[in-house]
Amino acid sequence: MIEAGNPAEEAQVIALALRQVLEEPGRTAALVTPDRNLARRVAALMRRYGVEVDDSAGRPLGVTPPAVFMRLLATACLREFSAVSLLALLKHPLACSHANRAAHLHSVRDLDRHVLRRLRAAPGIEGIARAIDSLQNEGKDLAKIGRDLARWWKGIAEILQPFSDLMHADQVDGEAMLDAHIEASQRLVGNGDLWLGDAGRELSSRLGDLKRCGEKLGRFAPEDYPALFTAWMDDVVVRPHYRTHPRLAIWGLMEARLQRMDLMILAGLNEGVWPGLPAPDPWLSPAIRRQLGLWTAERRVGQSAHDFAQLLGSPHVLLTRARKDGSAPTVPSRFWLRLEATVGGLPHDKELLAYARGLDHPPAVVPAERPRPAPPLEARPRKLSVTEVETLLTDPYVFYARKILRLRPLDPLEADPDAAERGTLLHKALENWAHKQIFAAEHLQAEMEAVLADIFRQPLIANLWRPRLERISRWVAERVHERMANNWTQAGIEASGEVEVAGVMLKGKADRVERNQDGLLAIIDYKTGEPPSHAQREAGYAPQLPLLALIAEHGGFKELGAAKAADLRYWKLSGGATEGKDVDALMYGRKPWISVEDWVALSVVRLREAVAEYLDGTAPFVAKLHPEYAKGQDYDVLARVDEWLGRSNGHDTGNIGRSIAAGDDHGQG
Repeated sequence: MIEAGNPAEEAQVIALALRQVLEEPGRTAALVTPDRNLARRVAALMRRYGVEVDDSAGRPLGVTPPAVFMRLLATACLREFSAVSLLALLKHPLACSHANRAAHLHSVRDLDRHVLRRLRAAPGIEGIARAIDSLQNEGKDLAKIGRDLARWWKGIAEILQPFSDLMHADQVDGEAMLDAHIEASQRLVGNGDLWLGDAGRELSSRLGDLKRCGEKLGRFAPEDYPALFTAWMDDVVVRPHYRTHPRLAIWGLMEARLQRMDLMILAGLNEGVWPGLPAPDPWLSPAIRRQLGLWTAERRVGQSAHDFAQLLGSPHVLLTRARKDGSAPTVPSRFWLRLEATVGGLPHDKELLAYARGLDHPPAVVPAERPRPAPPLEARPRKLSVTEVETLLTDPYVFYARKILRLRPLDPLEADPDAAERGTLLHKALENWAHKQIFAAEHLQAEMEAVLADIFRQPLIANLWRPRLERISRWVAERVHERMANNWTQAGIEASGEVEVAGVMLKGKADRVERNQDGLLAIIDYKTGEPPSHAQREAGYAPQLPLLALIAEHGGFKELGAAKAADLRYWKLSGGATEGKDVDALMYGRKPWISVEDWVALSVVRLREAVAEYLDGTAPFVAKLHPEYAKGQDYDVLARVDEWLGRSNGHDTGNIGRSIAAGDDHGQG
């Protein structure tokens, strides 16, 4: 007997036992279980050893690669080639398998990175073509990618267009729909590869049967077709005709009744699996079923017990069960418990269990150390933005990944708009509103409606965002009028400037700049999230505003001229219950904590220290140098933060979250 910890461990034990049998010439073995999931796990694990085991239950045709490919094609056409459905289709192993597969996958990757991740709604064939054409106006490199993609997509679109047109008709003829589906699938795969192998032959036979009775299919709505196709495929079973091992087998209880092997592995011996739970009968009571001569629940349990007892008569028997199924504990089968009670306990095989546990889980794993990359001096940049200074001070590794390795997180496919995107669009609306200089709340609301028009087509997002944006509009308009009454006038919006400091070029962009009658400036930074805390500002790890003041003082903002800043503020634009918050960055509570000059001096000291260490020196870019102030988790998986902080067991790096893509090929580390 073997009691495994979970179904995966049980399957590993069984696979090892089957593999062990093959070491003895002529010896045979079979796995007998009513648990189909366990049987599939074992069959998959045996392929690890290059052994294909004959499973008498076979596989439903609907889960085989050819049928899955055809179902993905129908789904992609129905969903107007949304990003997820289209990539699932084009990345399938059968897609364009007749052509240069490497070139096809390269084109799919470019389509994913440069086109689909920029689109929010399902674009359709024409929408994708327009998005590809727009790449040719975005620089030399993207223009070449756009031309190559356009040629590739034209061939794909010609194949998909006829079937897609049918999928968006009002009513379709079933026979015509099936013909168009088969035609598109064959052309997209090419060279007859769709019909190869046992699954391909079964699929061809099934589709032939459907075509022969095509006049019976009638007319139906196209959106029903993917579900119909799945139903047509799932009642067909694919069984291998050759290439399976002659000395191993996987059987159900019925197939095992009249067959014997040298080793019989009776697996899944948990209550509810062996014997299985009786199917409820909503129409007939047990007494009526008995009178009608139908099988009762008791008879089914008795039959399972009979099968179990017969199989125990084999020369060698291995009984297995898992103590947990997923996260819930299991109850041993009544046959397991009865057998132990009757014979006083059977020997437990500890050796196979130890092998299974050690196979995929080595005894010791050395966790990753905190990364400290130290690229050569010539690879370190000489230009910084004011926001990158904060990153360099708090989390140098993120600066290294962005600026030196040039890695950027990929936007998730078909993701709903998030707070970050709302902040970006809000900045754009505020910029448009300020340039028109009509400082009324209703005009700002109109600008927001215009900028967010695409997003507001989603009713849920519109209902969630619109009330917040209305409150933000009202609050911003009130603040602007209040400041105008205090003799502050608008001087610059999204003003960009740069100045050389400590041997590097420092650049920045001010969201809003105002000037008073004395020629002094106020620099205001919009925050849709939380502004930096007082502790962060006091420690010198929030240098954005003071460094913008430094650029202004040295005349870095060309349209403003050289001028000193007297006021530094954050406008928190939450749109919540408090609508907004005007944070004077020079105040702590109701008392001033620092002057503009002193804060600029503190930030310049921090900047010079960072430049001396990381850009002019050879200091390593340490991950999470000041974790209390570090922002974001996009690069945590790259830095393996969970491992060196002790939050991972070393066997699994966890969910990587968003993918990260290299921006070019000449980053150094």
